[in-house]
Amino acid sequence: FALGFAFNIRPMTALAFSAPFLAYGLILLVKKKISLKHVIIFLIPLVLMMAFFLLYNYMLTDDPFLTPFNKYCPTDKLGFGENIGLPYLEEYGHNFYDGWVNTRANLKELSSDILGFPKIFLLITLVPFIFRRAGIVEYLFLSSILLNMAGYFCYYFNGIAFGPRYYFETVLMILFLMVRGFLILHEFIKKLLKIGRAHV
Repeated sequence: FALGFAFNIRPMTALAFSAPFLAYGLILLVKKKISLKHVIIFLIPLVLMMAFFLLYNYMLTDDPFLTPFNKYCPTDKLGFGENIGLPYLEEYGHNFYDGWVNTRANLKELSSDILGFPKIFLLITLVPFIFRRAGIVEYLFLSSILLNMAGYFCYYFNGIAFGPRYYFETVLMILFLMVRGFLILHEFIKKLLKIGRAHV
């Protein structure tokens, strides 16, 4: 239900951050770690919420797959080129450099406004992977974060309003990876200090 609700609010974000978890769910189903019953129970509220989204579009645009905003402005979409974006904004058109600028701006907002750290501290999220201490949860979280970032790299507008709103859904996953990173570094430094004392 929550995922379906997220899809109603911002479909691309919902698809991007949930894709790794859905893929893992399929793997569990194939390996028979979960049953088809679990999948059906999961899908019922999701499909119901997505049906509301399609019905809303159909009632306003006569096309379930065409949102009112896209009917008003067909160039508001993912991709690169001169005819991407809103014609009345100076951000009209999108290229790889623009995607990089938007990503940097969102990461800066994320680190300064939400976490209170300089942007460099986001590298702490990679510590569990560098030290080979990452499990399935860490890999799912990192995949979700990166997929969401990649999706909005392809979008012409940085979306910054009340903070990096296009990244909000992944904030808890980022915080989890940062905490794991700090704990692993703390343990590593303690070991180094013990070795240092032993040699004194």
